[in-house]
Amino acid sequence: MKIKKSYVAYPVLVFVICYAILANWSAGAKILNTFFAALSPFLTGAAIGYIVNIVMSAYERLYDKLIKSQSLLKAKRPLAMVLAYATFVLIVTLIFTIVLPDLIASLKSLLSINPKDIQNIINEVQHNKWVSKMLASFGGDTQISSLISNYSRQILSQFLSVLTNVLTSVTSIASALISIFVSIIFSMYVLANKEKLGHQFNLLIDTYLGKYAGTVHYLVDILHSRFHGFLLVRL
Repeated sequence: MKIKKSYVAYPVLVFVICYAILANWSAGAKILNTFFAALSPFLTGAAIGYIVNIVMSAYERLYDKLIKSQSLLKAKRPLAMVLAYATFVLIVTLIFTIVLPDLIASLKSLLSINPKDIQNIINEVQHNKWVSKMLASFGGDTQISSLISNYSRQILSQFLSVLTNVLTSVTSIASALISIFVSIIFSMYVLANKEKLGHQFNLLIDTYLGKYAGTVHYLVDILHSRFHGFLLVRL
C-alpha cells in the first residue's frame, strides 16, 4: 500500500507549528500585549466616535431641518460634532458634580455611624421573639452592631485608599490622559470621515470575505441596531 506524502506532511506541519507556538508563547504574548496596548487608544477612540455619532447624527438631522441655505451646509459637520462632544462633557460634568459628592457623603455617613445608635435600634426590635432568635444566631446584638460599624469603616477605608492611590500615581494619570487625548482626536477623525471609513470597511469585507460578506454585513447591522437602540434608551 502506497502512502501519499500529504498524509505525512500535513500532520508533521501541524506538529511543527504547534511546537513553534508553544516554544515562543511568552515572546509572542509580549508582542501581542504590546501591539494591543499601542492599539487600545485607537480602539477606544473608535468606540467613543461610535457613541458620540448617535448624538451627532441627531444634531445633523436637526441642522438639516432648521438650515436651508446651501452655503451653510459646510458648517453642519463641525457644528454638530462640537455640540455632540459638548453634550457628553456636560453629562460627565453633571455626574461628577452630583453623583460623586453624594457618594462621598454616603460613605462618610457610614463612617459616622455610632455603634450605640445601632445598639438602640436593635434593643427596640429585639423584644420580638423571631428577631431575638435571629439576633442570637448571629452572636447577639452587641456583636451585630460591632460588625456593622467595622464593615462601614472598612468600606470607607478601601474607597479612600483607592482614591489616594489614583491621586498619587502621577505617571499613571499622565499616561491615561495621553491615551484619552489620542482617543478623542482619533474619534474626531472617525466622525469627520465616517462615510468614507464606512465605505472602506464594507469594501474590505466584500473583498476578503467573499461569500461570507453578506452574513457579516447582516450581523453588523443587527449589532448596530440593537446597540444603537440600547444607548438611545440609556441616554
